[in-house]
Amino acid sequence: MLSATCRNRASTVIPRLLKVHSEKQQQRDSVIDLATAENAFMKDKVLTAMTRRGLSDPELGYIKTIGGSLKIRKRISELFNDRICPTITVTESDIVLGAGAQCLLDALIESVCDPEDGVLIATPYWSGLDLSISIRNRAKVVPVNVPLNEAFSPAVVHYYETALRQASNTVKAVIVCNPNNPLGRCYPWETVEAIWRFCQRHELQYISDEVYALSIHDAQTASQDTGFTSALSIQSGSENVHVIYSLSKDFGCNGIRLGAMISRSHDVHMSVALSTHGQISSLTIPFAEAILSSEHIMTKVLGQSRQYLRDHADLVIGFCQAENIEFLPPSAGHFVFAKLCHDSTAAEEDLLERLRSAGVELSSGTSYHSTQRGWFRICFGLNRHTLIEGLDRVKGVLNITTQGLVLIEATEVWPDIKYSSLG
Repeated sequence: MLSATCRNRASTVIPRLLKVHSEKQQQRDSVIDLATAENAFMKDKVLTAMTRRGLSDPELGYIKTIGGSLKIRKRISELFNDRICPTITVTESDIVLGAGAQCLLDALIESVCDPEDGVLIATPYWSGLDLSISIRNRAKVVPVNVPLNEAFSPAVVHYYETALRQASNTVKAVIVCNPNNPLGRCYPWETVEAIWRFCQRHELQYISDEVYALSIHDAQTASQDTGFTSALSIQSGSENVHVIYSLSKDFGCNGIRLGAMISRSHDVHMSVALSTHGQISSLTIPFAEAILSSEHIMTKVLGQSRQYLRDHADLVIGFCQAENIEFLPPSAGHFVFAKLCHDSTAAEEDLLERLRSAGVELSSGTSYHSTQRGWFRICFGLNRHTLIEGLDRVKGVLNITTQGLVLIEATEVWPDIKYSSLG
């Protein structure tokens, strides 16, 4: 007899995942992927850095320290102290490494939740969180349905209070994705503090997913944003605040699988370290060391990456404005959240099918648990010409007849790219 977990996965979860997997495998090579958040600019720069570095004998052995490589934990503490959260001091003893942010979140949920306990998450949110909470652990997501126009306001706490009061499960934690995925915005300091105070009042664990912390781009169209605020900066000594970070998004290396959890709780720290022990390949360590120790990457390339993301965000914004498409102005991350069809299940499913037929892949807002249909996440981190071609295909599917995108100056030299969106 198989376990209840295996039987449940075989009957419900796996068939759904296999359907999605099969659809992706059947896609033509010419399909343009506007659904995956990946920074092509950083990927190229990181590959260049890696070709200059060899391996040493210790890097082929076991990692023996509790919490993962001490060398990389020191590098990540420096990253937080210098660039992500300079108002507080993070030390290597606060950090546990794991095979990516999701594996660390798996271990963290295991450490703070019992089976059937609830975790509050504001919608829309990345569906991968369901894997860590409900599938790999047996906790339950308690959705907090927040109108998009209030998503980043301190008043959002009202919706958390309502969801907590109505929850049928014992709620143990709140997960906040900051910068937000899929909305592409940062939570202001006042909102981060308000959510932390809510957690303090109700003795909840505050889990902050900050994997896009260094993918903040100049927010000319997002004047309500006040920059990035790490949860660590609200109350640096609090033992109920746990931050998840990864190199994947900011450094264009989704497949390397190296993440970090920062926590001041000794018990949580040791529990997560036990669960993630032995996860990371020793070959990952020299890769991370090459990135994090490179003064060129840290001082110059990250700045170029922010400009790359801003310019590509403006390209999608210009497309949406020219075609009268409603969207949320982004200031962080690799995507724009835009309303591409009417608010109905039939319209959304029809558009997804037509997009696939046209050779372009997008993620619907409902796949991110959005309660409002018709919204889609458009990723813009891919190279410029592919992005323009992808937007052109989206335009064709939407039957838009305006002139669309016109390049003013075609050049391969980055970042001196000029373009305009003309209707």
